[in-house]
Amino acid sequence: MDVPGTKVSAADTASGEALTFTTTTDQAAALRARVHAMADMHNLHHASGEAGHAPMAGGGRPGMTMPPPSRAAVEDLPDGARIEVTPNDPADVQRLQAAVREHAAQMQEHGCGMMPAQQGS
Repeated sequence: MDVPGTKVSAADTASGEALTFTTTTDQAAALRARVHAMADMHNLHHASGEAGHAPMAGGGRPGMTMPPPSRAAVEDLPDGARIEVTPNDPADVQRLQAAVREHAAQMQEHGCGMMPAQQGS
């Protein structure tokens, strides 16, 4: 979220939740790189459900709802990227959706300090 002009939105999908990150055309490549890193971090920490109290990929605030064990996949967009998050257990869809929506609201309001810095940005 340190990419200038970035906006994030969350939307329910049939199998989970989608986070869409958009920015200006000149910042889109930098944003896509950060979104890919965020998805990789999510998969590293949340695929097995052993994340403990760590926030969902990309950071978060104390007291945030933890997502259930889940995986993330990225789709590049012309003005950013979308992360599709799917729970490992389909019975956890609603719990995952609530956790991801909460995380998106926090990122939109406070930014995301855990995304890796990109050279030249």
